[in-house]
Amino acid sequence: MCNTDTLVNGPAERVEKKTGELIDLGRNGGFVIGTHSISPEIPLEYFEIYDRTCRTYGNYEKGTAQ
Repeated sequence: MCNTDTLVNGPAERVEKKTGELIDLGRNGGFVIGTHSISPEIPLEYFEIYDRTCRTYGNYEKGTAQ
């Protein structure tokens, strides 16, 4: 996840959409979603959307999203 543009500038819909795209990339394995740092420039609202989206759609069991 881009922590210098997407998470800093949003808007909320873009953060959720980009997170979903990254989750889809990992559907078959071999991809770990994350940010390497959370800077003070990142609004808490955008990080919470990113985190919630990852937790809601980013868990896989036997190749399918939960």
